Amino acid sequence: MDSQKQKHFALTNNFIVSDEGKLLYQIKCIEDTKHARIGELGGYIEHEDNLAGTAWIDKGVQVSGNSKIEDGVLVVGRSYIKDSIISGKSNISDSHINGSNIESSSIRNGSFIDNSKVNNSICSALSTNGCTIEKSTLSNQVLTNKKYIDNGLQAAGEIKIPSKIGNVEITPEQRAALQEGKHIILNGLKDKNGKEYKTVNVAFNKNTNKIKLLQSKPDKKITVANKIEVNKKKIGPKL
Repeated sequence: MDSQKQKHFALTNNFIVSDEGKLLYQIKCIEDTKHARIGELGGYIEHEDNLAGTAWIDKGVQVSGNSKIEDGVLVVGRSYIKDSIISGKSNISDSHINGSNIESSSIRNGSFIDNSKVNNSICSALSTNGCTIEKSTLSNQVLTNKKYIDNGLQAAGEIKIPSKIGNVEITPEQRAALQEGKHIILNGLKDKNGKEYKTVNVAFNKNTNKIKLLQSKPDKKITVANKIEVNKKKIGPKL
C-alpha cells in the first residue's frame, strides 16, 4: 500500500487490447509532476511496474511486457514500447521500441529499435520514416536520415560525428546540429598545454568528411578524439 501511495499515477478502468491480446490500462495523473498535472489522462500500460518515478507517457503511447520507463523519462506521440528499458534523459516520440535498452537518448519520427542498446544518441529523421536499428549497439551517434543498422553494420554513407573535440564533450544536440550542416559553439577547448581558447565555432564539412573550425588563417593542426584532423585558427593563446 505504501508503494501505491507514492506513485504519481493510477490505473483507470479504460483499457485497450494490444496486438498480443494483452489488456493495457490507461493511466491518470494523481500527483503533479514536471510532465503531467493531477487529473490528466495518459497512455496505456500493462501493469504499474511499467512506470517508475516521475516517468510519464502520453495518450497515444502503449507500454507492455517487462518494459520499464524510468524516472523522468517522457514518451509521447504514437509510440509502442515492449519489453524495453528507457532510462536517463531519454525522450521518445512516435517510435517503436522492442526488447531494447535506451539510455539518455532521443528516439523520434517513426524510428524502429529492436533488440538493441542505444546510449547517448539521437535516432530521428526529417520525414516520418525514422531510423531502423536491429540487434545492434549504438553509442554517441546521431542518425538524422533514414538509416538501417543491423548487427552493428552501419548504412553506407553515414556521417560519424566524434563524441569529443579535443577536451570538450559533444552533446547529442550538438552532434545533430553538425550532422545537419549547422555550426556549433564550443567553450572550454584547451591546447596541449592546458590553455583555454576563446569561444570556437565548429562545423562538419560533408565534402571532406572532416570537422572544420569556422575561422580564417589556420596556423596549425590539432587531432580530435576519432583521428579527424582539423585546422586550428588564431582564436586563442599563441602556441
